Amino acid sequence: MKDVLSAQQNRFSTRKFQDKPLSNFELETLETAALNAPTAMNRQELRFSFVQNQDILSQINQKVYQDMEDRDPEAYRDFLKRMAERGTDSVFYGAPLVVMISGTPDQYSAVNAGIAVQNLALAAESLGLGSCIIGMIRVCFQPQDKDNLLALIGAEKDNVFHISIAIGYKATEKEPHSYNYDNIIHLY
Repeated sequence: MKDVLSAQQNRFSTRKFQDKPLSNFELETLETAALNAPTAMNRQELRFSFVQNQDILSQINQKVYQDMEDRDPEAYRDFLKRMAERGTDSVFYGAPLVVMISGTPDQYSAVNAGIAVQNLALAAESLGLGSCIIGMIRVCFQPQDKDNLLALIGAEKDNVFHISIAIGYKATEKEPHSYNYDNIIHLY
């Protein structure tokens, strides 16, 4: 396993995964990483749906495509082009596991979900797995949409979707992003 600083420095968004399921050890390690994420006031309000069912992922993928086409046809064409350039038609890039994070709608849960998804990304990297944090699927889980897919991922009726992360064995390599030190502000 890699230490946390190496995992941070070497991680990149994986957009092509091998068709290989994760081991029980890897799944249990990722579950622990999700549950290890701190939450404001230790509320532990987040729910983690570990989705390996490709039919469920396909339904979500189809709803994303349909929503994109209905909402903004020009953006949809750009989206299709970007996906074709990446060699996929799945917003999950063929990942064998997608963890969907939902929770009660309060002032802290979105931040808590961000912390949890980073825990998962670093845990995946430390296990030698790839990951890609995916927020665009939130269109499938809007509470005002009577056809939302919250029940499909086992979320409670009053929960809101926050973010997801695709995880699996990497089928591609690339350099991690470069650093922009102009984003660091020192105050003495």
